[in-house]
Amino acid sequence: MKEMIIELFNDFAGIIIFFHVIAGVIWVGGMIAIRFAVHQSVQNIQDPKLKLGTSFDYLKNFLAIVRPIIG
Repeated sequence: MKEMIIELFNDFAGIIIFFHVIAGVIWVGGMIAIRFAVHQSVQNIQDPKLKLGTSFDYLKNFLAIVRPIIG
């Protein structure tokens, strides 16, 4: 099994690294968007329960988008 994984990585190293870097860019870009766009708009909500619920909704939607990238 270990030999198969090593052989697979040797055969497709460039493709694997490319997708890994793209996934990282998408992840970091999403976190930046959440921090600077979403976080700022949520701070304007005065009701703490509504603010927390809205934050969780945004995070849930973000995780639904990046879940395939995590895999």
